[in-house]
Amino acid sequence: MAKLVLERVKRRYPGASEPALRGIDLTVEDGEVLVLVGPSGCGKSTALRLIAGLDLPDGGTISLDGKDLAAVPPQERDVAMVFQGYALYPHMTVEENLAFPLKMRGVAKVERARKVKETVRRLDIEALLPRLPSELSGGQRQRVAMGRALVREPRIFLFDEPLSNLDAALRASLRVEIARLMRAVGATAIYVTHDQVEAMTVGDRIAVMRDGLIEQIGPPRTIYEKPSTAFVATFVGTPAINLWRARVNEGRARVAGAELDVPAAFADRSEASIGVRPEHVRVVDSSAAPAGPGLSLRAKVIGSEPLGSETIVHAEAGEGDERVEVRAKVHGFFDAKIGDEVGIAIDPARVFWFPVEAGA
Repeated sequence: MAKLVLERVKRRYPGASEPALRGIDLTVEDGEVLVLVGPSGCGKSTALRLIAGLDLPDGGTISLDGKDLAAVPPQERDVAMVFQGYALYPHMTVEENLAFPLKMRGVAKVERARKVKETVRRLDIEALLPRLPSELSGGQRQRVAMGRALVREPRIFLFDEPLSNLDAALRASLRVEIARLMRAVGATAIYVTHDQVEAMTVGDRIAVMRDGLIEQIGPPRTIYEKPSTAFVATFVGTPAINLWRARVNEGRARVAGAELDVPAAFADRSEASIGVRPEHVRVVDSSAAPAGPGLSLRAKVIGSEPLGSETIVHAEAGEGDERVEVRAKVHGFFDAKIGDEVGIAIDPARVFWFPVEAGA
């Protein structure tokens, strides 16, 4: 069993004007892969360091299977960390790097060999055993770093942005591999990243962090389809969600010169933020925006990103201070040119409504 619980954990670094963590509560269940995601400086790496024992909290408790870790030194916490910078010993071969943590624990030579063999088989790196780290590619070094964590069979794995040094194609490949591997071994793991695509791919659950707090935690689908704040909605999703300020009057919201019915919870407000995922924006014939209960706009194309299977269309709708930019995801290629007029149709059931207040 390896259940990790953080309760009201706080951390302020000496000389800092704001705390790195403001009192977070977090439970990681046995066998769960939980991803901490958020922008730089939100506190996710600080949380990881506190769990590993590399830093100490200013308040709150961290417990593993009910045991408070406050008095437990890092080397006795039975956690394994995979770093962004690989942290391999340059003078040791891959085989020696993998065996070293077991050797330091006093594991017998025969048992060390067995565990190393099993680990390299899982990672498909048998051919790398006699090489030095300097003879490996970035992806190979990261696999070895993962192997050095796996070979220990720790109670918890901690990943601190392990793929950020790799190119895009290799990141895509390795994030799938990490997700498969963690589930294959039934590992309890915390994975820190600022990349929301990694978060959606790797995690059983995602905790979205901002300014030292957790704004929302839940399965990837819940985070994407039911964001609890405007920040979560804008941070998770590629391309980014459309988020527009709307004026509210007598049960109607006005956006880019068009109007939309307002949910009851927003009826007494003067303004609101509305969000629409680009895949829920329908681009229609330019002759007329379709009539109906949804949001219908006339827009002008200002750019496009043809990606083969889909095209991201950028358009502008509205005039003057009501002008907004619209991002739409269109299947296949899109033939309209910059300056062409198009109609925009949005189903009201696909609209997210958020209070305008910061953090709401």
